[in-house]
Amino acid sequence: MKKSFLAVMLVVVLTVCLAGVVASYAEYDSSDEGEAGSFYDDGTPEVYITVVNNSGWTFSGIWMRPSSNNLWQARDRFIVSDGRNMTLGNGEYVTLCPNSASRHGVRFWDIRVDYGKGKRREIRNIDVFNVDEIDIGRNFRVSYQR
Repeated sequence: MKKSFLAVMLVVVLTVCLAGVVASYAEYDSSDEGEAGSFYDDGTPEVYITVVNNSGWTFSGIWMRPSSNNLWQARDRFIVSDGRNMTLGNGEYVTLCPNSASRHGVRFWDIRVDYGKGKRREIRNIDVFNVDEIDIGRNFRVSYQR
């Protein structure tokens, strides 16, 4: 069970990251090229952030959006439980790769987790350039790690 869950998690993370690469390539402009045809690197770090669920709850949804946005949109959803997709159980983790972070220099992000029956919690203004891991503990206490 755990191996199959990890395999599904890996496929989802890779799919989300690949979608970001495809979207980046679709927006590719030859004016962004540096020497020898390489992509221009503006020094903005690629963003990967790991969310660890130690809350005691199963998360049925995980969302991530730039803090400057006021509304959660379907594109912000990474994990959703709709009978076909997975959930994130207690003690499990997922690595999120928002596809617009490096292209647009977005530094502060919000994460929302859905759990229980219609319950949700938000973690706001996460400095993803200085945080690699978010551990969501009991009573939704949040700790950050670099």
